Amino acid sequence: MIEAKTPVVSDPVVLEALKTFTNMINSSTGLSHSSDRSSVTEGLTKLKAAGHHFFPDDLLAGALRLNWKGNAAVELGELAIEINAGKQKRFRKMLRPDIVEVWRAEASSAAPSDQ
Repeated sequence: MIEAKTPVVSDPVVLEALKTFTNMINSSTGLSHSSDRSSVTEGLTKLKAAGHHFFPDDLLAGALRLNWKGNAAVELGELAIEINAGKQKRFRKMLRPDIVEVWRAEASSAAPSDQ
């Protein structure tokens, strides 16, 4: 039996990033569109560089909870595995330079029920 975790994504900053990704990507194509994949890759790379840890299975579960399609959530988990493994992924800089600080601010002001 698998026990449900609450919150699904333990780092509230990573959760805010996931919410941003959810609002940015085209839900019908997931990460198959190059600009969507690039934005998410950039975001995960910046989170890791800023010392935030994310677990691929948690991101997958969080994405599903935020109504991502199954394959898109799986792609997100796979991308997280590659980034966590240190694979240098190419991306176009599409996010604002201070995006991690924005996510930190949003996380600190989020109500506990939002997480």
